[in-house]
Amino acid sequence: MIGVIGSIASILSLFLSSNLNHFIFDAKRTVSTSENKSIEKIAVLKFNNNSGETKLDWLGSGLAETISTELAADNKRFLVIERLQIEEVKKELNFQKSGYVDESTAVEIGKILGADSVIVGSYQKFGTKCMINIRQVKVETGEIINVINMDGNFDEIFEIQKQIAINTKEILTN
Repeated sequence: MIGVIGSIASILSLFLSSNLNHFIFDAKRTVSTSENKSIEKIAVLKFNNNSGETKLDWLGSGLAETISTELAADNKRFLVIERLQIEEVKKELNFQKSGYVDESTAVEIGKILGADSVIVGSYQKFGTKCMINIRQVKVETGEIINVINMDGNFDEIFEIQKQIAINTKEILTN
């Protein structure tokens, strides 16, 4: 009997020692693996429409969704906070009235969500041209740690949107 318990204890000890360092989860911040890589918890906020054309408001959600989807596909590197959670926090903090979110309000939202960083951005259209600006804000310090700008013809907005999501992921991965 003692030999069986000793064998079970040895197997359990071996299993725990080999797997315990494989996934250690800190609910507030990161997931660590034995390779000392961490998963960054990111909130992607709806982009601000700086063009003044309310008929283009859909693009703010579209940009955020495309970037969120691109980042979430790399679930070994990023943990993307669901946009419904973000919208609920914005409602609670009363940011919905203006719809405008800047770096300081993004940091406040990010802290409540337990995010490491927040992606904020804006877009504008003038004639047939459009421009998209993205900033990654570190929640802990409020500093802008990455910036992406892209412009092009508005009739190519879906290609631009996809490319900016890919560019965002590449920059955040490096």
